[in-house]
Amino acid sequence: MRFFLFLAVSIALLPQIASGAQNRVALVIGNSAYVHAAALPNPQNDANDVAAKLEALDFEVIKGIDLDFSQMRRTIRQYIKQLDGTEIALFYYAGHGFQVNGENYMAPIDARLESENDLEFEAVPMTLVLSAMERNAKTNLVFLDACRNNPLARNLARSMGTRSAEVGRGLARIGVGVGSFISFATQPGNVAYDGEGRNSPFTAALVKHLGNPGEGIARSMVRVRNEVLLVTNGQQVPWDNSSLTGEVVLKLKVEVDDSEARKQAEKQKQEALVELAYWDSIKDTSEVAYFNAYLKKYPEGQFVDLAKIKLDRLEEQLQANAAGTTKGLRQSGSSADGAAYDRTNLAKLNLSSAGTALDKTAAPLSPEDEEAQLRLKPEDFQQVQETLNALGYDVGAADGAFGPKSRAGLRKFQIRNRIEENGYLSEKTLATLVDKIEKTPSTYDGVWLLEFHRFNYSASDPSGTNQRTLLAKAEVRLRNGELYVVSEEVYTSTRSFFDTFRGRLSDDGKITVSMSLDTLFGKAQVREVRASGQLPK
Repeated sequence: MRFFLFLAVSIALLPQIASGAQNRVALVIGNSAYVHAAALPNPQNDANDVAAKLEALDFEVIKGIDLDFSQMRRTIRQYIKQLDGTEIALFYYAGHGFQVNGENYMAPIDARLESENDLEFEAVPMTLVLSAMERNAKTNLVFLDACRNNPLARNLARSMGTRSAEVGRGLARIGVGVGSFISFATQPGNVAYDGEGRNSPFTAALVKHLGNPGEGIARSMVRVRNEVLLVTNGQQVPWDNSSLTGEVVLKLKVEVDDSEARKQAEKQKQEALVELAYWDSIKDTSEVAYFNAYLKKYPEGQFVDLAKIKLDRLEEQLQANAAGTTKGLRQSGSSADGAAYDRTNLAKLNLSSAGTALDKTAAPLSPEDEEAQLRLKPEDFQQVQETLNALGYDVGAADGAFGPKSRAGLRKFQIRNRIEENGYLSEKTLATLVDKIEKTPSTYDGVWLLEFHRFNYSASDPSGTNQRTLLAKAEVRLRNGELYVVSEEVYTSTRSFFDTFRGRLSDDGKITVSMSLDTLFGKAQVREVRASGQLPK
């Protein structure tokens, strides 16, 4: 058994007035528990679900479930009283319905309809509601879901004998006044399918699409029609008739200003790129300070876990090296990790004793064999690596494993000192290393503190206190002649001065730095600054 559903909505045509429950009144009736006919499974669910949807759309809802003749008329009367001056009115009916002589009727749950005389006393004409809506509301929307197997209508038809043809299938076409929209669950005169689930196919689609944000009712009903066609395999085609004079939008589409969100997203993207560039610049180094600086700058960064793993490995490596040999070649100054060099330790290479093992009369050896003849131990290779690092030839971690990077650094040393360039150790190469490390000035080769001050010589301050202002400072590390920023503090600007920082230290002790500053005696003007100086000999 299937029922028909009737829904009438009166809605202001302009989206701007679609606000406030006082402008929207809805009557929702669902009749399932028929006394003199089989109960219908869907109308009660349909009515409850439509009522909930309409309340969400700011309607004041008058709802009736399983109403008899008297209750239906009282409920309709209550609804009509609320229509006066209402911008939006809605009427929804789910239950048995039928047409007689082109007039549509709704059946209360106590209807018998055993004869034509019962029609006026047991059925409620739809015009009772529609006429009141047209008199009071600016816009009316009507939705009908017709019964496909109505025993009450069949009873009435049998009682009318030769005039039984006056009782038609489904519902009759309804004429509409200006500002009305009527939608049938199927074509007038046809019948709709029963719902196999909680709702009928038409009502399920209606509840889903009614009041789509920013969408007019006509467009929403196209979606309803397509969904019903899909669910019923094309057997049920919702139909509508409209005399609307404008677009009807039940729910405005809220335009969200996401410009701030986009700015924030772009800022986060740029910060992530800066962090990535920072990480790429240190990930292959063996400098503990670099990774500590990364963790300080990015405590919740993308590469925190990797940085911690790298630090653990470097610490293990340093402890192993400290246990295996005395570190360093230089008597003063510092290595990259802060350990002091001891030049006398190079004597541990025992060059003279190693040399006596060489056969002076033998045929020339290959570079590999010549290095092998030196019988160097891992700690000897480690000392050579530390020496090369101290002289500015980056060979990475001094771990005693003389790999490709160590060979490349040694080759650069050989080229600069006019030794046969092959990347392998020989007596001559070792002797030159000793000579160079002894002649290298004992200057500090590690972390530097750079401070940038502003001087105002026109300040009338006898003490000179106000003539000098600290703008920024940074810890930088010297590596391979280049200065790299480890940490920074800027005191007079909201931007970093060190984004464009460049610094170099030449072999003869000349230091050069350049950067851009945007604070110049209270005026935010970007200035390119370049400074140079000579380190003490």
